[in-house]
Amino acid sequence: MAFAENAISSGTKEGLVNATSNLKRALDCEMDMFFECINLKRIIDKNNLKFARKTQFLADIGLFPIESINKLNLMRNKLEHEYKIPEISDLLIYYELVWSKVKILDLHLELLYINGEINLELYIKNNEYYFTMQHDVKECKFKFEVIDRTKGNENLTKQLMFT
Repeated sequence: MAFAENAISSGTKEGLVNATSNLKRALDCEMDMFFECINLKRIIDKNNLKFARKTQFLADIGLFPIESINKLNLMRNKLEHEYKIPEISDLLIYYELVWSKVKILDLHLELLYINGEINLELYIKNNEYYFTMQHDVKECKFKFEVIDRTKGNENLTKQLMFT
């Protein structure tokens, strides 16, 4: 984030290009750290899941809306593939957006380690789920539980444990 902030404040075309890449890199790094902390990074790496799939997962578990992140990725893709340099006003907005997403992920990790549990509601298409992530520090294990609250499937529960 500091690299992006410094690049934006330079006010040069080079700074705008670097800021765009650094914002996406900062969010990607934070997501990887989040997944590592909840023991999902190996699964993500094994399945070669890219930025869009990782952000979709975080959106699906209710951490943040996906539309804003997709706009950041679209801006970066226009830079990478069409060589279009973003406007500084857009970069300032996306800087604040990425900063807030990084803080949200950090906060959820802090809550997980302080309380040992995070509870989220998931909405995937027309389905509704209740997602619980528990962390046992002493045993170094994670428990994920998903309760299907979709009409007709009430209280169907799936659990997954990692040690």
